[in-house]
Amino acid sequence: MPKQEITANQWACVANQNQSIQNLLLSESKTGSNNRPPKLNHMNDYPSWKSHFHTYVLGQNTELWTCFTTPYNEALEEAGSIHSLWRE
Repeated sequence: MPKQEITANQWACVANQNQSIQNLLLSESKTGSNNRPPKLNHMNDYPSWKSHFHTYVLGQNTELWTCFTTPYNEALEEAGSIHSLWRE
C-alpha cells in the first residue's frame, strides 16, 4: 500500500483542532462542567471563581448552597438523621 502524504491543509486542520481542545479544557477548568466544579487556580481569581462555584452548586441542588452559608447546627443534624431512619 503506498504511503499517503499529508497536505498543508490537513496539518492546519489538526493544529486548529488541538488549539480548540486546549481552549475547551482551559475553559472547563475555569467554569467547571456538569460533573466537576470549577477550579480555583489562583487567589486573584477568587471573585470570579466564587460566582462560577455558586452557579455550579445551584445547578446540583438549589437547596445545597444553604449548606455553605448556614452555620452547622448539631441539634438540627441529629433531628434530620433520626427522621431519615424512620423513613427506612
